[in-house]
Amino acid sequence: ASTTALSSSGSAFFATTNGSVGISTTSPFGLLSINPNGIIGPSFVVGSSTATNLIVTATGTVGIGTTTPAAKLALQGNALFSGNLTAANLTATGTLTIPYASTTAITVTTAAFLATTGGLVGIGTTTPWGLLSVNPNALGSGVPEFVVGSTTATRFMIDGKGNVGIGTTTPWAQFSIDSNNITTPSFAIGSSTNTNFVVTNRGYVGIGSSSPQRRLDVTEGGTNLPQMRLSKSATDYSELNVDSTGDLLFSATGGDIAAKSENLWICDVAACPSLTASSTAGNVFVENSVVFGNDFKIKQFSATELGIFGSASQLIILIDEGI
Repeated sequence: ASTTALSSSGSAFFATTNGSVGISTTSPFGLLSINPNGIIGPSFVVGSSTATNLIVTATGTVGIGTTTPAAKLALQGNALFSGNLTAANLTATGTLTIPYASTTAITVTTAAFLATTGGLVGIGTTTPWGLLSVNPNALGSGVPEFVVGSTTATRFMIDGKGNVGIGTTTPWAQFSIDSNNITTPSFAIGSSTNTNFVVTNRGYVGIGSSSPQRRLDVTEGGTNLPQMRLSKSATDYSELNVDSTGDLLFSATGGDIAAKSENLWICDVAACPSLTASSTAGNVFVENSVVFGNDFKIKQFSATELGIFGSASQLIILIDEGI
């Protein structure tokens, strides 16, 4: 030691009998104790004022890579933690990136992004009003709010307008399902053995059926209830029913079934009469005969004759248009 290598004044340097060293103190309580009281500069520095590696200020704040730490520990630059980092609160003034995240690398016990006093989580918002709230106003143009899958294999998404898409990245309605390349139904309510409603991947709609055969297929199996009701009110309606033999039955609470401003054809499609009605509407075309409740019939007898037959099919009256 020399006058230039080591100098002290007052309590600037002190060594106790047990080997503790004190700077600005006569009673060091550690191997190295520094008392910042009465000093102007920092308590401890590694580096210079222009290239500071580590600093402890007179107020006890610690800076790494900075000469003016604004918190108890301030780090200017990158840091690597090989163990756990525990913090009561974590605030990022820039971008917070977790590059090596996996199913086991990130564990949270409360809220992952933003937790209010009620435990609500917000993405893109500081005021979530649900358990999970996503604010699309913070998104860029074309960025969806929520996605399950990738851009080339999207299972479910909600776009920035609130449209929901299943199997598509471009839902064009509030709820859009793309059934291309699937073999299962597009939409179903119920199970495969007890289906209430289904839309197949061909666009066929089934009510009470899991395998509709037409655009609309209504099934009421195991009961005598009609398959369809058309209602004007709770007491004014008409019903359609297909019975166990395949016959179509009509019933109306008003008592009448009318084909208004139309003609009525009762015939096999291939055998319908190729006749021209005397007026545009209000005609009944019958392929065979008109049968009354007592089994009397009116039917065409020949090309120019009309016959009225009895219950035993005997000809009662013959009308010839040529007479």
